[in-house]
Amino acid sequence: MHSFANDSTDGCSPQAGLVIDRFGTFYGTTNLGGTYGYGTMYNLTQSGGSWTEAILHNYASNPDGAYPGYGALQIDGQGYPVGTTTEGGNSLGTLEYLGAAQNGGLEGVVWHSFEHDGVDGFTPFAGVTLDLFGNTYGTASSGGSGGGGIVFEITN
Repeated sequence: MHSFANDSTDGCSPQAGLVIDRFGTFYGTTNLGGTYGYGTMYNLTQSGGSWTEAILHNYASNPDGAYPGYGALQIDGQGYPVGTTTEGGNSLGTLEYLGAAQNGGLEGVVWHSFEHDGVDGFTPFAGVTLDLFGNTYGTASSGGSGGGGIVFEITN
């Protein structure tokens, strides 16, 4: 379907699986590559029997995320991809989604930037789970009050 170019215009090293939306479009992330070298979010669409990749987002580290997590993206109720990065934001990972930009395109939105503050967790390696009400659930491998990671809920 696609071979990654490993250059500044394409991502490389996909670590997570793919998710498919109701229109048959596949979404995924690469852990490296892209414009800034911190990974990409992309989609693959099929037309006439061939697949075309589009880079939807180039991760830029700060304040954006970096190195998308190892869990597959999820598609929210609005049809937008949601996922985690293991670094970036406050340097300890983000929960972010792609949403509609004012110019009609798509833009990355950091929904939560994980912090090492004794309460929040950090370094979310896995993907997320979405419920029917738009709430997001996941895990972060470190931090929290006990220091051994957290299970988090971000309400819509």
